[in-house]
Amino acid sequence: MKTSGLALALWTWMAALAGQTTPDFRNLDFGQAKPDLSKYSTYHWSKDQVAVVNLANHIRLVGAIQKQMKELGYRLDTVKPDLLIRYRAERRTEVLTHSSQKPSVWDPTDLKVQVELDREEQVSLEILLVEAESGFVVWQGKGTYPMGTPDKAEKLINEAVEGLFAEYPKKKTKGNGRD
Repeated sequence: MKTSGLALALWTWMAALAGQTTPDFRNLDFGQAKPDLSKYSTYHWSKDQVAVVNLANHIRLVGAIQKQMKELGYRLDTVKPDLLIRYRAERRTEVLTHSSQKPSVWDPTDLKVQVELDREEQVSLEILLVEAESGFVVWQGKGTYPMGTPDKAEKLINEAVEGLFAEYPKKKTKGNGRD
């Protein structure tokens, strides 16, 4: 999916106006040359992986990603993996706006404009699958979601990771030609 910066900004603005907090998930656009992910069966964590500041959230992220990899048919291999996994999580504060206009009771040409500003803590999450041999990125998932409260952290992390992997191409089955 190709998305221009203007279209993405417009969508984000419209979502903010509607009060939506749905994650924005985008994946790499490989065009016609999509990598064949069915040739990979093992993974390991990249040596370059840096844990998030909150160690509990790092453990939650690793667990959620490993769960998705297992569901996709991958197995952990610490000796000679096909893929290396790396995630990045960045916390930031977003300003959400909502505006409304209302004509004056006395003069319809005089508009009363009201703008409401709300701050929301958000996390941008990116998961990369890198071919171990070549170092090329073969899959990338990105999403932004509301931070929430500490008691909801595990649920939000699991939902975010599941949402990212929902866009993962299904593996082709090998064998008798049936898919």
